[in-house]
Amino acid sequence: MGITKDKGNLAEAKVAAFLIQSGFHVLIPWGENHRYDLVAEKGGLFTRIQVKFVSPKSGRLQVPLRSANNWKVVKYDKDQIDPIAVFNPENENIYFVPLEKFKNTATINLRLINSKNNQKKNLVLAKDFENRIVLPA
Repeated sequence: MGITKDKGNLAEAKVAAFLIQSGFHVLIPWGENHRYDLVAEKGGLFTRIQVKFVSPKSGRLQVPLRSANNWKVVKYDKDQIDPIAVFNPENENIYFVPLEKFKNTATINLRLINSKNNQKKNLVLAKDFENRIVLPA
């Protein structure tokens, strides 16, 4: 699958299916001028979700915390979205990463395997966010 828009559509569909299977209602915003791709609702609590299709490289998922087009780059803000749902096409896992945990950074590296130098400090493990959505308080 090579076209960026197709990848994004696939990731959104997989995340929506996972949410529905998990008992959420899924709302899809009209148009393309929203910072979030989906809204999940359960028990009257709403969560705005930005979805990313990220292929693994070197044992990690490199997740951009921004969107870009030909004119500008805009960082995601916790006032605009809640988690970022990262879809890994190799194993179809979904990682729900709360944005507020990663302030002042442009990219998160979710480690799928241990680093070659066995670094432990500042390591973000993908498994800590796997298939688990946390609703806002």
